[in-house]
Amino acid sequence: MDGWVAIFSGPMWEVELKKSRLEVEGIDVFIPDASTKIIDPFVTGANPLTCHLWVRHEDAPTANEILALRVDGSDEETAAVEPTDPKEAGELWSQDEVETIARRARWSTFLTLTWPLALYYGFLYLAASKQSGHRASAHKLTLFAFGLGFGWLAVTLFVIWWLVTRS
Repeated sequence: MDGWVAIFSGPMWEVELKKSRLEVEGIDVFIPDASTKIIDPFVTGANPLTCHLWVRHEDAPTANEILALRVDGSDEETAAVEPTDPKEAGELWSQDEVETIARRARWSTFLTLTWPLALYYGFLYLAASKQSGHRASAHKLTLFAFGLGFGWLAVTLFVIWWLVTRS
């Protein structure tokens, strides 16, 4: 996209919130694949739950300033804080990585065809949270989704058993 630049990446709700804030200020905003990500987030590629917020190149500095301002109008920067790299600090998994894995495990449980991914991400989430000591904000929901993945496994195995023994 010539003349446009991505200024923010994150979950759809946060991108939409920032989009609304910028539109109120009169800045043209674009979210690629927004409708597709709402209907079927897994169709858009490797990181289905992340959206990108794009603005015109000439509006980027103004947009970043607007997003850095707090709602009360103060100058404190909330989004511009540079996180420390957990890999440099000796951590295997950062809190954000654990959150991302947990979110993927929850999402993949709800589609019948992607329950194997729920099991994969569930095991990965358990290992990451144990190694790092971080838990997702929706830890119990993630564990429930992981258990639901096992439920899908049981249903699938039962159907295969029933089809094989039926003849």
